[in-house]
Amino acid sequence: MRSQPPPSRLRCQEMQERIPDTVWHDLPPMFTKHPKPKGLVKDQGARIGVPGHRMYSYLNDQQIWLGILGSVWELLVKDPFFYGYLLLYAGSLFTAGWFRDHQALAADWNSNNRIFTLCIFTVTFYVGNVFNRYATRIADLFKMNGSVGIVSGVACLLVQWDVDHAKALARYANAMVGINYLSLSGPMDAQKWGIIEHRGLLDEAEIKILKEGGGTEATVVFSWAINVVQTATDDMVITDDHGTYLIGHLGTIRCLSGRQAAYSSLQVPRPYFHLMWLANQTMLVLTIMSTSLDFAKQLSGQGCGAAYQDQYHGACLGAAIWSAIEGLWYIILIFAIYKVSSYLSDPMGNGCTDYDLSVDMNNLWMDSLRLLAAGSRGLPPVLAGNSMHLQRHCNDVPEEKDTKYGFN
Repeated sequence: MRSQPPPSRLRCQEMQERIPDTVWHDLPPMFTKHPKPKGLVKDQGARIGVPGHRMYSYLNDQQIWLGILGSVWELLVKDPFFYGYLLLYAGSLFTAGWFRDHQALAADWNSNNRIFTLCIFTVTFYVGNVFNRYATRIADLFKMNGSVGIVSGVACLLVQWDVDHAKALARYANAMVGINYLSLSGPMDAQKWGIIEHRGLLDEAEIKILKEGGGTEATVVFSWAINVVQTATDDMVITDDHGTYLIGHLGTIRCLSGRQAAYSSLQVPRPYFHLMWLANQTMLVLTIMSTSLDFAKQLSGQGCGAAYQDQYHGACLGAAIWSAIEGLWYIILIFAIYKVSSYLSDPMGNGCTDYDLSVDMNNLWMDSLRLLAAGSRGLPPVLAGNSMHLQRHCNDVPEEKDTKYGFN
């Protein structure tokens, strides 16, 4: 007669099979400020280099230069403000070229170098702070993901002791992540709770308690997870040291996932951002004015010198064209720096520059389920002798507690 898998294995497999991999795609938009640009062809196509989406090569220069999706080109061509600067630049060049022989253009109208230097310092300092803030947020994500993996690994062992407690520990660890991430777009509502329940992170009764209790939902779930650890410690399944270690990782999950919500709520102060914005716009306006004047002077021959113009006809025209191209390229670069730094000030959402949190939530939960299923298959023979207390609990043998219990 064919032997049946142990009940714990069946229950873990049943839980794993009923969770579809695509449910997180129903997430509501997680924009915390203003919507960011999507892809020109497909919304997901632009998110190149973001977890869960197509990667790009650092060494393929042709792809970097000519690729539109997920590039600076995409940010520029979809921004109406950029087109406004192009029109202003074109109008300035036309006006200066039309009045190129006017006496006022013969004056030395150089832009104020002190203002320009101050603007460059302000923008550079802001961009450096933004990228440092971005790197810190990503580091927090990776550290939190590691803690979820550790807690799930412990649950993989505890499934031999009690499948419900092990499953609860994995569920609560992932539920803290899900609640905090879904809260980035606002308070938890019926749609978000429905996603949590459908995913299997919390059941209907647990969600009802959280709704009625008020307060911070993720912190309440954290307390439930601690209760599971304490129960395992009281039953001498794990030692006190292991319990403290496990609670530390649960605290890391709670704090670092909640910190993402704090990052999104605590923006870069508006005066600081506004100062950078003013400096950026000042550089653009000064560049347009200075380039237009140089263009007019070179077009009229004032910028080349009479002797040079007599020797090489059209040399000044070429210099004027080059000045116009150089000014246009400067406008593109300065505007791109401004847009990228603005988007990365809050890199969580569904835009082309955003980190895809739904991929993190999906992968963490599916990994937890796979670990639970793997743990339900038992331990290898070399470790089975060190885990008799787990087998004793699993086989419902009358409890005989020792003073030494642990993972080894």
